[in-house]
Amino acid sequence: MTTIAPGEVLAVFERQERPGTPLTAPEVAEVLGCARRTAHEKLTRLAEDGTLATKKVGARGRVWWRPPSRPPAGSDARERAGSSHRPGEDTRAQALCELHDATRELMRAESRADVYDVAVAAASRIIGLRLSGLWLYRPDREVLEPVAWTDSGVEEYGEPASFPIDGSLVGRAFREGEYRVYDDITTEEVYDPETRARSELILPLGGYGVLNATSPEVGAFDEADVSLGRILAAAVQTALRRVDQLAERRARRRELERQRDELATLNGINVLVEDTVDALVGA
Repeated sequence: MTTIAPGEVLAVFERQERPGTPLTAPEVAEVLGCARRTAHEKLTRLAEDGTLATKKVGARGRVWWRPPSRPPAGSDARERAGSSHRPGEDTRAQALCELHDATRELMRAESRADVYDVAVAAASRIIGLRLSGLWLYRPDREVLEPVAWTDSGVEEYGEPASFPIDGSLVGRAFREGEYRVYDDITTEEVYDPETRARSELILPLGGYGVLNATSPEVGAFDEADVSLGRILAAAVQTALRRVDQLAERRARRRELERQRDELATLNGINVLVEDTVDALVGA
């Protein structure tokens, strides 16, 4: 049995035309000529030691990619708490590539849950903060309820809370349908006065809810973050509308199939009745 060295796996990522291109285990296995299970095990180990980055895609999928190397100490990189975010043309180009890939993933989503997962993971990668989440509007309760969030966000702030439409910054942004950037939310009338969050970027998703990114640092978001976030939010909103339309079409198809089966059953009963009547008349 041929042994696959870690370097061979990394070489697959290095040969990609665009740095940071995400790959699935089957794609890596095909290049290496090995079993999918073997590729998955190698990728998992490389992700565990930090050589590769990974994220869940959809209900059962997962991708891996080679993250860009960190700049050396003393460079003009801007370090953020819990973040690999840094300025510069290379980083912006990478963010645009990530945004393009995320948009394609969103347009392939088959359910709302898939959209939620892709949106939160993309917000974390593109904006460069690990503290991201998506809140869905619940009209029966007039609140925004968390439906997806990054694990690191839970580690930093605990389980995400619901926000009332009235009386919260998040609810206000949703109600007005306008994005909001707060350099320091402690200067505002916040819903939770004890929050450890400082900067916040709130991106409404039409009538669906909001995509939210948070940082424990003051002034964490710049114009580029806002621009990328707004494009991502528009893509998420379009993807949610698309999966809702797909769900409606599937429901109509199921209803038509039910009516067809019901009609076939009635026709079968009519034939049986006619046969019974003919038999009785001829008796």
